[in-house]
Amino acid sequence: AGQVRQSGATRVGVVGPHASYNALKAVIIAGKYMKENLQGKNLAVVPVKTEIAGGEGEQLSETVGLMLHVRPLPEVPEPPQQPEIFSAWNTNVGLMAGLMAQVLKSGDVVTVGGMGAPAISSALKATIIAQGYMAESLGNSNELAVVPSMNEFQENGEQRMRMLLSCTRAVRV
Repeated sequence: AGQVRQSGATRVGVVGPHASYNALKAVIIAGKYMKENLQGKNLAVVPVKTEIAGGEGEQLSETVGLMLHVRPLPEVPEPPQQPEIFSAWNTNVGLMAGLMAQVLKSGDVVTVGGMGAPAISSALKATIIAQGYMAESLGNSNELAVVPSMNEFQENGEQRMRMLLSCTRAVRV
């Protein structure tokens, strides 16, 4: 929250599903903490695939991670109680990306919901792939961003929590 308040944006590097999930939870908390400062905007995340090289003299090999670019976006509509797309740990991210791109052709926002780190990691990967599918319609001036939120719902008489990612077009900065 401090870095966004000071410079208007920040980046968070993550490797693995749990780090991605925890970073998005931190963005949700920061957004609530900064509500007055955001003045009707939401904190959004633009996920970007990034190569992470092992350090010199270390036995680490190259790996792939995500760089989460966090910045305020104009407020997106309140997410629906039921997401349009459900993500799970074993969801085919290419198919999910295609569905996201299809919904975004005719609408401004598509909401993806998932429970747990692997499901949300799949949704972030699908967002990156969907951006590739939509490259022509997005052009050089737009990109896909997600606004994370938590959603409490009832299933089989139990209160449960899931994360919602409202995916929308954003002006590239």
